[in-house]
Amino acid sequence: MSLHLDYTATLAEAVGEQNGIRQSELESLRRTFEDTRSDLIRRHSSGELPFWDLPFDRETISAVDSFATRARERFDSFALLGIGGSALGPMALHGALNHPQHNLLTGERRNGCRFFCPDNVDPDLIGAVLDVVDPADTLFNVVTKSGGTAETVAQFLIIVDHLRSRLGRNWREHLVVTTDPERGFLREFARRKQLQTFSIHPDVGGRFTVLTPVGLLPAAMTGIDIQALCAGAAALREVSFNQQFDENPAALFAGLLYLAQTAKGRPIQIMFAYSNRLYPLADWFRQLWAESLGKRFSIDGSELFTGPTPVKAVGATDQHSQVQLYVEGPQDKVVVFLGARQFGRQLPIPRLGMEAPETGYLEGADLGELLNAERRATAYALTRAGRLNMTIELDAIDPPHVGALIYLLEAATLYAGGFYRVNPLDQPGVEAGKRATYALMGRSGYEQERKDMESLEASERRVVDIPVNR
Repeated sequence: MSLHLDYTATLAEAVGEQNGIRQSELESLRRTFEDTRSDLIRRHSSGELPFWDLPFDRETISAVDSFATRARERFDSFALLGIGGSALGPMALHGALNHPQHNLLTGERRNGCRFFCPDNVDPDLIGAVLDVVDPADTLFNVVTKSGGTAETVAQFLIIVDHLRSRLGRNWREHLVVTTDPERGFLREFARRKQLQTFSIHPDVGGRFTVLTPVGLLPAAMTGIDIQALCAGAAALREVSFNQQFDENPAALFAGLLYLAQTAKGRPIQIMFAYSNRLYPLADWFRQLWAESLGKRFSIDGSELFTGPTPVKAVGATDQHSQVQLYVEGPQDKVVVFLGARQFGRQLPIPRLGMEAPETGYLEGADLGELLNAERRATAYALTRAGRLNMTIELDAIDPPHVGALIYLLEAATLYAGGFYRVNPLDQPGVEAGKRATYALMGRSGYEQERKDMESLEASERRVVDIPVNR
């Protein structure tokens, strides 16, 4: 089992001195890497970074597995109510490790529940889920670490009402809560109503919770082997603490992207997944990278206004919508290809003997072979154009490799925090938006914020009304 990080095309030798990263620039990060690694080891030893140990939490993994084994026998559908890290991680696991048409398979072929994750408060989206799931055979999982996230609490209230009106006093059996172990509205509600609960460690931030019950319960409920998933992640802990910069892939990945932005002026960082199954992982990575590294203040309190802009793309689809820009547009991007040496199935292109140059070279090949050829060709085109790119390749898209990839990217995020000189574990900008939402919705204690917003909105408005004739 292996992941493969090929960063050749980020270096000056491959894309030219003007565009590529020089060895001396990489060497300039070595001291920061050593300091960051030492700080991470110190904080880990003092219990400040519990996410490093999540794959080794046998008690939690086994408890989730046991619960899901029993619940899968009773429920046909599993619906997750959450947003941000509470939804993106579970959706990434589902997309990567379940059948692409999982919900359309019969129960015998699925090996787990149908999965629904309406990760928004869009009424059309939430209403559509209620249209297609039968509450009598659905388990709803409410997920919020704080227990007070506005979007999740709104979903929760709708679902509790929905279950009560249709199931009567049995509604509690259809609700499981994942939240803080001690505090918050949902924890207290679960205690009073004697609901099944799972805990999120209070020191594990939402975007790092995919290997907690936040991600493990939905995975297990849909038939994913969470023991193998966590074993793959566990295999990356030692290498993520490697003291040699050149042999530490998490630090190297972070350092290269940091230098692409700061030394080469490439702030836009594209994760280009050459597999539809890996595409939701690129979506999860966007939050991980953006929320962790996009900060106004450095760790010493000085203003930085720093951070990369992560973008997702999927191949080969986006070769026909984005690659023209990537190859010939502004030199402000670095591309990270995400691919697999082996896909979940083989699908050969038949030999129909059409004797045409447009078909002959394809006949007898496999679709996976074609997709990987397109990935390599796109990387080649970028390299020839002097555009920075690297590739993370999985031997296979299975639970151990996906677990390893998740752990690698989470570890890389902490090293990137050291390079950017920011705290990668907070998100103060998100909190400002939450407070404004509370104010607009009339939550007690936020009256002044509402007055401030109304005053701002009333001043110097510039609005154009565009009529639409029926």
